[in-house]
Amino acid sequence: MVFAVARVPWLSRTVDAGVWNHVKSPLYNPNIVGHNTLSNEVIVSAWAGKAVIWNEGWLRRLRPKLNLDHYRLYSRRDSGYTVWGAQVETEIHPSDFVGNWTLSATYQPRTLQQFRYRNTASQVEQLPDTDAFGPFVLQDEPLARIGVELRSDTGKRVSAWGGIDTPPVRGSKSLSATLGLSLRLSRASTASYDVESVHIDESPWQRASDLTIHRVRLEQ
Repeated sequence: MVFAVARVPWLSRTVDAGVWNHVKSPLYNPNIVGHNTLSNEVIVSAWAGKAVIWNEGWLRRLRPKLNLDHYRLYSRRDSGYTVWGAQVETEIHPSDFVGNWTLSATYQPRTLQQFRYRNTASQVEQLPDTDAFGPFVLQDEPLARIGVELRSDTGKRVSAWGGIDTPPVRGSKSLSATLGLSLRLSRASTASYDVESVHIDESPWQRASDLTIHRVRLEQ
């Protein structure tokens, strides 16, 4: 079994950059970190962002950021693909009463991506690759992704957030919309509630579906 993680960040008040890689062999236990992750995977990520800060006015911070991620199977070097994305985050200050609000937008262009498909009519012995969950075949997923999120000042007693995202799901387009509300009960405890509505289009590997998710949290 092979498992390795390396991270070299450069983080300051105005600069956020770094390189991160994650190497996992097919025998890596996907639950060793406390939640399901994929094995038989090599990820190399690089990012760079630069913030411009103003101490006065309604616009307080503007930070563009670029991300570059390369994925491949640990067992096959010819399975790699690269995805890049861009993010713009702004912090605005409408008034002292409402505080600082954060608006962020992300964009990932249509590029060749792949996902692991296991529910196939082929015999298990015919599936070309395997990981800790079992055999699979890679399927192309050339879909773009756009996301927008707005958050109010989390330092206030009551804060709220909302956003939309369009992540690909097993070769299908999807649309996710979230609204949330948080209440600070004390200095050390917070209660929050959010609702997420998800629509997934149909594809050869995914049925069309609609679902609503409710979450309630109490943090201390």
